[in-house]
Amino acid sequence: MKRAITERMVQAAASLEPHFAPEVLFAAVIEGVPAVEYQPIVRVEDGAIIGYEALARFSAWGRAIPPDQLFAALHCNPMLLHYAEWKCKAIQLALAPKNGLLFLNLEPDAWHQGQCGNWVDPYLELFAAARERLVVEIDESCHLHAATISGTLAERLAERGIAVAIDDLTPTHGIALRSLYQYAAFLKFDRAFLKEGSKRNPFFEHLFAAAKESGATLVLEGVERAEDLAFAAALGFDCVQGFYFADRIVRKQGTTQLWRRLWRERRACTGCQMTCAVRDEEVIGG
Repeated sequence: MKRAITERMVQAAASLEPHFAPEVLFAAVIEGVPAVEYQPIVRVEDGAIIGYEALARFSAWGRAIPPDQLFAALHCNPMLLHYAEWKCKAIQLALAPKNGLLFLNLEPDAWHQGQCGNWVDPYLELFAAARERLVVEIDESCHLHAATISGTLAERLAERGIAVAIDDLTPTHGIALRSLYQYAAFLKFDRAFLKEGSKRNPFFEHLFAAAKESGATLVLEGVERAEDLAFAAALGFDCVQGFYFADRIVRKQGTTQLWRRLWRERRACTGCQMTCAVRDEEVIGG
């Protein structure tokens, strides 16, 4: 039975920064089921959609919670971080559009936590059935703090035949990540390049040239105007993504029933320390 929404709950949900109250995290991650927004990746040459990036959308007691804030708070609780990430990936795979590539963000720290006490990799097992169309995005900001973990993750994905994308490349940090280009089928540039590229920023020019040489498909994120699309085309980007294509976004809401089924059908343990100590009904009840 769902708990009644109290004034204290509303106040907790309304006070998201700088730290989440524990009850907000519990409501969003354990009790709640995320929605998914599938943003189209559009080919510059002909405007065709080559695939979608799945983005989780969380809420607690009627208030939307920014995903970046939520996952930043979850880093204080590694097992809950792992649980939230695995839950999101399972739901994003289940609700994905049938056609085109599917881009999924994977938090390296959550992936690393998922290896603890497991004979198999719970994420790679989850991804196995969809690997022909799957592209796993590794966020650029994560590499700077956990370069070894990110490199191992990229290598494991490549060994399984799962395409890798390096996400959120920026003029200041992108050069440091060139060691990962060997694994990348896609390189996704932050919208900062819309500003810095027009200034002939030397860091941008060097990074873009290196990206071109890698042979990866180059994607510019944050395209919101016709001018942005023209800029991407003139520069030589292969694909674009952003709210300029808002009318082609696909939105779906996960349900408790779906999550119950996915949990019970999981192909691998999602973290022995987390799941073995509790009953399924306690984990999936929402």
